[in-house]
Amino acid sequence: MSILDIFTMALRNMLKRKLRTILTVSGVAIGSVAITLMVSLGVAVNLQHQAQIEQMGHRANRITVWGPWSPGIGDARLDAAMLAHISNMPGVQIATPQVWQRLTFVNGPYVADIQVMGVVPEAMPYMGLNVAQGRNLTDEDELQIVFASNVLMQFRNPRDRFIWDWDQVADIDVLAMPMRASFDFNFGQPRMGGGMDTQMASPAPYLIEGIGILDGIEWEAQQNSFMPLEQVLEIQRDEARFWAGMGGGWWGRDIETDGFEMLVVIAESADTVSGVAEEIEALGFSDVWYDMYWMNLQRESTQSLQNLLLAVGAVSLVVAAIGIANTMIMAIYERTKEIGVMKVIGASIKDVRRLFLLEASMIGAFGGLLGVGISAAASYALNTVGLPFLDMMLWADMENVSVIPVWLYVLGFGFSAVVGLISGFLPARRATKISALEAIRTA
Repeated sequence: MSILDIFTMALRNMLKRKLRTILTVSGVAIGSVAITLMVSLGVAVNLQHQAQIEQMGHRANRITVWGPWSPGIGDARLDAAMLAHISNMPGVQIATPQVWQRLTFVNGPYVADIQVMGVVPEAMPYMGLNVAQGRNLTDEDELQIVFASNVLMQFRNPRDRFIWDWDQVADIDVLAMPMRASFDFNFGQPRMGGGMDTQMASPAPYLIEGIGILDGIEWEAQQNSFMPLEQVLEIQRDEARFWAGMGGGWWGRDIETDGFEMLVVIAESADTVSGVAEEIEALGFSDVWYDMYWMNLQRESTQSLQNLLLAVGAVSLVVAAIGIANTMIMAIYERTKEIGVMKVIGASIKDVRRLFLLEASMIGAFGGLLGVGISAAASYALNTVGLPFLDMMLWADMENVSVIPVWLYVLGFGFSAVVGLISGFLPARRATKISALEAIRTA
């Protein structure tokens, strides 16, 4: 028998038992819809997750490590040796301490208390700290500074009665020439008798050159100005010596003894962040923070929900497979005489097997095709109506609750057809073992 003859006979047999065929195809369609929609929910979550990683930019690769303020015996320290070790760990692009220092800058009549952060200059682009004007720091810089994006709002004229007008912007060019700066709180403040007190009871000021202004895209760039790490550490040592000479104490951190307070580590990619963070924790640091931790945690929780729903869909498809097998076995009992006649007129065992396998595959394929169509409509309804409870369970503010790419349509259809084929294997094998003469005699 030709393939066309077998196909025609299989189709005729399915149409002859319309109700049973419709019910069986419907069962396959339900299973196909269940699995396709469950996978589509996971695809939507993964796309949302990837979009959020892209929106995070460099922060997706960033790890913040906090050292103990006053390390005890056996405590891990963020010292130079630890910095070098972490910097050379696999999966790490660069690592830099962050050291804070308050400095008072004077530019003509204007004074500004500026929060300066010392970092390794090479790390600034990796941290998303890019300049809108001027240039960024380099390893050759010493008494140079890259100002925060709102630096002009930080300068105030102490004699101006509108000094607390926060919308006021100083009319100065912080990049035009070097400015005097000091760690002394009184530096640049008016004396009681008038004039500027820049010398009395104050250390010699630094002459610091402004070389750039940050673009302000990152929140760090909006408030913090940046100088080379080694220069900020030297200013802190000067401050400690100054206050010791004045008979007072200095409340800063002793880097030589206690190590750095904070370390920023930039991983090579968002995929390596978790592994790098775990290795750092294994070094003895308990306060390790990275944004990807919460995103991965949320992704794992939604993945668990997706797996549960996928299992429900798989059960539906298994039930459908049992339905196909049952339909085909019943067909064998009802068509025993037909099988016998086929064998008598010359149909081979292979032809009989093909007939029943083809019928089972067609039921699975028709169910898969119907399931694909229903899945597309259901996905559209989910994305249009929204179903807030699903949006809340899977991810907040999702653009789409369900996304069905082309490969998923193909997979849903093909999987249903394969399930039908597998379900028909045993019935087809049973049909081939029926004796032709006995089938005709007992039918």
